[in-house]
Amino acid sequence: MKESGNTGEKITSSGLYQNKYGKKVTLNPGKNFPPCPEKGLPTKWEKID
Repeated sequence: MKESGNTGEKITSSGLYQNKYGKKVTLNPGKNFPPCPEKGLPTKWEKID
């Protein structure tokens, strides 16, 4: 099962995530999923590594 989350939800697994706009960021548990760093809009993140 792939890890994923939407902007504002808690991150539960550290790693490299990509959003629907193709932007990649490294995220760590204990924080919330951010908005898209380029568009500034809420987005869904999928863990890719």
